Amino acid sequence: VIEASDATRIIAESRGTSDKELYKRFSSLVAEGDLLQAIAAEIGVEYVDLNSRSKKLTVDTSLVEKCGVDFLEKNVVLPLVSPDGSRLLAMANPSNFDAVNLVRTRSGERIPLAIASTSQIQAQLISIVAGMRTSIAPGPNAVPEWIDALLTFALSQRTSDIHFRFSDSGELFVRLRVDGVLQRISVPQ
Repeated sequence: VIEASDATRIIAESRGTSDKELYKRFSSLVAEGDLLQAIAAEIGVEYVDLNSRSKKLTVDTSLVEKCGVDFLEKNVVLPLVSPDGSRLLAMANPSNFDAVNLVRTRSGERIPLAIASTSQIQAQLISIVAGMRTSIAPGPNAVPEWIDALLTFALSQRTSDIHFRFSDSGELFVRLRVDGVLQRISVPQ
C-alpha cells in the first residue's frame, strides 16, 4: 500500500490518463479515500467522504429536482447543502464541465466542487430514487424497496451483473459491473 503523498506524485505523473484507467491502475495499491484525497489536492477541490457524519452535509433535494435524478445518475453528481445553507457539488469527476455548468445554471449560483467516491454518490442516488417512489422507513418493506431502487439504478447504468457479499463481521458489500469494471456501492445501514 502506498501513502497519499505517493499517490499525489503518481497522479501528477499520470496527467491525461482517464479517471477510470487511473482508478483501475491504482485501486489495489492505495485506499480509495487516499486516492480521492490525492486527486482532490492535485486539481484543487475539496474531498468529501459521504459516509462521514463530521461535515453534516445533506442532499440538496431542491437542486436534485431541478437537475433530475437521471442526469445526476448519468454524471455521478450529488448536490449537497451544509447546515449554514451553503451548497457543494460532489462529483466523481469534477472535470465534467458540462455537468458542472448545467447544475450551476439550474441553481443560479457558482457552487463549489468536491470530489467524492462514485460508490458513495451512487448509494445516495439509489436512496433518492427509492424515496421518490415511496419513503423508505424501517419496516417490512424497507429492504424490498431498497432492492427495487438498486435494480432500477443498475439498469440505468447498463450493469451486466450485481455482486452481493457479506464480510465476516456481517457487513453487506454490493458491487455492480459496469463496462467490465466492478464498482462498489455503499449500502445504507
